[in-house]
Amino acid sequence: MKPKGKITDADASAKTALEIMRGWEWGFIDYDGKLVAYGNALNVVVSKLGMAGLAQPHEAVLSLLCHGDLVARGDFHWQKYDGGSRHRLRSAASIIIPHQWITIASIIETERKQLSEGKRALKPLDLPRLGMTKCPAYDWAFNENRIGTASRSAGDPEVDDNNVEEWFSAWEIEVWPRSIFDGESETPSGAVPSPLNKGGAPRKWDWDGAMLHLAALAHHEVDGLLCSDGRDPNQSDIAGILLSWFIDNGDKSPQNSQLRHYGKRFVSELNAIKMRDASNPKAKG
Repeated sequence: MKPKGKITDADASAKTALEIMRGWEWGFIDYDGKLVAYGNALNVVVSKLGMAGLAQPHEAVLSLLCHGDLVARGDFHWQKYDGGSRHRLRSAASIIIPHQWITIASIIETERKQLSEGKRALKPLDLPRLGMTKCPAYDWAFNENRIGTASRSAGDPEVDDNNVEEWFSAWEIEVWPRSIFDGESETPSGAVPSPLNKGGAPRKWDWDGAMLHLAALAHHEVDGLLCSDGRDPNQSDIAGILLSWFIDNGDKSPQNSQLRHYGKRFVSELNAIKMRDASNPKAKG
């Protein structure tokens, strides 16, 4: 089933974009000799496609995301008011479902149509049931790895309990072709098959030392690994700590994608522990 509201002008170049991306590296061998799949940052993907000669690469990427040919993951905050109930969801390093990409593509197409008819661009929306005002109808900031949408059904939200309001914001977005890791390809193009290190060859990167450094910081520092503003670290924050450690101890570091991979794993473990403690307070300590 083809998604409604997709940017149809991008379909012609979407196939070309996908073929170009199949030739990129989408994985690496970790220190245990296992193949690890990873995505590339949204802005990197768009820029590389542009450098490869693809016109309007951001539109091709959005079309692929709408159709599910590209998978996206990121941190996001999602709020919705529907039928008298308010729902909220926060998640880190999680899959962004095609519905969100279809929504933003549909809003972009609506604004384009209005502008072609000599009308004004879409105005910011007030979402009173969600307690939000002047929300941009959409934010397609692909160069900053950030997207957002806001929508509201017709009717007076002040008197109609059946009014639907929805707001979504995602950042730290990375993407990868679904076909690379869904069984159509045994290993990512450009990656070395696992296993490695059968003869005890030395590891290129001291991941053990890096992980011990994280553990020492978490144990010794007064605020553990909390950021300066008091929030828990995200995958980019952890990647930054690891990068500094590698540079300090050898003047070189792994690729950013590798650092972010371990940052994502750290955040996933942190979230799992927080969920465990929330459901079982006695587990703390």
